[in-house]
Amino acid sequence: MNKKKIFGFSRIVLVWILFFSGSSLLLGRLFYLQVMKGSWLTNKAKNQQTIILNTFQPRRTICDRNGIPLAIDTLAYDIFAHPLHFKKSTFDIANELYSILNLDVEYLQNLFIKNTTGICIAHQAPEQIANQIIAKNIEGIELVQHPKRYYPYKQLCADVIGYVNTLHEGQAGLELSCQESLQLQSPEVVSAIDGRGFLINDGIPRELFKQDSLCLQLTIDLDLQKASYLAIYDGIKKCNAKRGTVIILDPYTGAILALVTAPSYDPNVYYDFPIERFKNWPVIDLYEPGSTFKPINMAIALEAKAIKKNDFFYDEGCIQISDTIITNNNYYNKQFACDKNSHLNITDVLSNSSNVGMVHILQRLAPEIYYQWIQKLGLGNNVFLETDFPLSSYSSLKNILEFTSYNIESAVTSFGQGLAMTPIKLAQLYACLSNGGNIIRPYIVDGLFDIQNEKLFTLNNNIFDQNISLKRKLLKTKVFSPSTTEIVLDMLEEVIFNGTGSSCFLPGYRIGGKTGTSQKHAEQGGYSTKHILTSFAAIFPINNPQYVILSVIDEPSIPLSFGSNTAGPVVRSIIESLIRIKKIPPSIPTLTHHYYCK
Repeated sequence: MNKKKIFGFSRIVLVWILFFSGSSLLLGRLFYLQVMKGSWLTNKAKNQQTIILNTFQPRRTICDRNGIPLAIDTLAYDIFAHPLHFKKSTFDIANELYSILNLDVEYLQNLFIKNTTGICIAHQAPEQIANQIIAKNIEGIELVQHPKRYYPYKQLCADVIGYVNTLHEGQAGLELSCQESLQLQSPEVVSAIDGRGFLINDGIPRELFKQDSLCLQLTIDLDLQKASYLAIYDGIKKCNAKRGTVIILDPYTGAILALVTAPSYDPNVYYDFPIERFKNWPVIDLYEPGSTFKPINMAIALEAKAIKKNDFFYDEGCIQISDTIITNNNYYNKQFACDKNSHLNITDVLSNSSNVGMVHILQRLAPEIYYQWIQKLGLGNNVFLETDFPLSSYSSLKNILEFTSYNIESAVTSFGQGLAMTPIKLAQLYACLSNGGNIIRPYIVDGLFDIQNEKLFTLNNNIFDQNISLKRKLLKTKVFSPSTTEIVLDMLEEVIFNGTGSSCFLPGYRIGGKTGTSQKHAEQGGYSTKHILTSFAAIFPINNPQYVILSVIDEPSIPLSFGSNTAGPVVRSIIESLIRIKKIPPSIPTLTHHYYCK
């Protein structure tokens, strides 16, 4: 009996031990899961109950000043073939694809025989092609959709806009400099899912369906861009030049109305063109402006009171400065002046593009004072012209010690040699002459606009700001008085009417301008004896300036190449287009002929 009691008691104890042991294990496990692993398990459960959705955000459209799209996002398709899954013969499928893709049947068959899956037979096919293939319902043919940047005007705006790579990232032009403003970040939207992995309707956030409708609007006028493009291509073809550019600027606001280079490239197929085409050289490359800088020097001399409007200078055709002999361009033909006595007033100096006359004029300024004026114009080795493009525009000028120590430096600078700048900088200086003496900042990005064409933001140093208009006004720097620029504008009109710029004369219209022909630097040092650079800068209409037009032609190879017979006709063609496009009426009675010095 005692043994039975002991045995029964032992069993009870054992049961309790097992019970407490099990309870301890369960409590320990519960403590481990709830306390030790609680946060990890909670996150894991949330991950199983939610899904992160990345919505696709197309790249913003780029458009001209009138809202015409210049760069847009479209859908494109990569087409893959998987012969392993074909339900028809390779010949039949090749025949069906041939009629859509225009690919050789034998070529397609060979691809299908060599590979069993994952054959890319078309890259970035347009939507209409994809729709035709979908309609065929061919088993084993896969279409992979992705965004593609499309440039409807191809070469026309390539220098301004640039292009994007296969990752949809800007690589040149405004596509690069405005990358953050154009490429929207795809928001991560968290949504609830059920046990089968399906979205719960009530859990879909509204943010998933939000679309950005803003576009990046430029100051470019597409009509003027077309006119400039056609004119410069025709110009470099006629004079067999290496390259050329045209810039049209609003002289009061600094808005770039047109900017083209030739030859250019098609950003839709940028990989088919040499890499040097991608450089927007009118904004980056330096050149010596030559005689197109003479009106700027004339304004400096007038503003500094070194000369007066009615002053005369003796043009002897050549002059020696130190060990260097400076001549007029046509000195050796004995035609360096219109008047036989060679006494020229300052207007004659400019209209005849007299180098010797300009040297005499600037000799009235001390080199130190002259240097300070050049710096005041924003020229110098450490002075940059900020634009909306990826790289800043800069200039090159001798240091002050060298410039003031050697008389030859100020002498050659008087007719536009010895210093260098970009074409956009020269256009800015002509805008200064046009607007009464203010240096303004050229810009090409007007701002972000909504679908109602209302401006929301404007770009300032690649930052969008709603208060930009005031800041742009503050960027103006006064360098010349209106009385000075008025005198220079009258001179520039005389250059067109009775001087070297006669190739740009248009009956009934008042135009001012200046030709330029400058030597290029040789690789071995000094100036090249073979290669030159010609240019023509115009202001139209000269009595009420609305447009600054600059044409630069690099290395024309026709005999006797000058700014007047290479770049001049380009500018004339553009002004003719301007008159037609903007319906500009004549401002003076029509003249049937004009006279100028041969």
